[in-house]
Amino acid sequence: MKTDYTNKYQIEIYSSQTKSWRLSGEPFPSARDTYDKPGVFWNGNLLWIRNWKDYSRFNIEQESLKTTPVPSRHDTGGWDSMMIKSDYFGECNGHLYFIEIYHSSATQFHVFEMENDYSRWNVKYRINLEQLIIAYPGIIENHVEANEFFHHQYNFTVLLVDEDAVSAKLVLQIPDRIISYDLNEMSFNDILDLPNIHPTDAVSFSNPRCSAYHYIDSIASI
Repeated sequence: MKTDYTNKYQIEIYSSQTKSWRLSGEPFPSARDTYDKPGVFWNGNLLWIRNWKDYSRFNIEQESLKTTPVPSRHDTGGWDSMMIKSDYFGECNGHLYFIEIYHSSATQFHVFEMENDYSRWNVKYRINLEQLIIAYPGIIENHVEANEFFHHQYNFTVLLVDEDAVSAKLVLQIPDRIISYDLNEMSFNDILDLPNIHPTDAVSFSNPRCSAYHYIDSIASI
């Protein structure tokens, strides 16, 4: 994808047969950082979500750019881009999911799922991680004083929504480990212990951000 300083973009398509790129359609305007994050391929479209005003998808077969509905602000209790703690946007077994968590003190949030016709997002799960905080007190980072009240800040990140016909789970990163949280049973278990990274040169990296991807069988050499 190419861009210039006027915030205009143009889609390029690569052909594995000709081993070459070609431009598709005309340049179009968009926010400068809309396409900083990787897109998600789902239901014949490549989608990007950057903020509440700029959701877009590129239909591969039609080679056309279209808009995408945004989750209802009423469902999330309002939105402020400066207050986003963590987000997740991904596909699993034919379903498209979206999560945004607001405020560092939040333990409750929604998992949204997109309709197959791109008509709207629906709340699929309502998450409450309070029991997780009790089981893993290391998630509590510090206390913040505001308006004479003390609030906790929590250190966790949603890495993956993993759902099939049998189970539905969130894969979360917390300090020093990766855990699986069962959305139906509201139970959790460890997946992987993360090595401690000690501070060097007066810089501390106590909980580096991980990424998670679904394993896909392939005959291609990767």
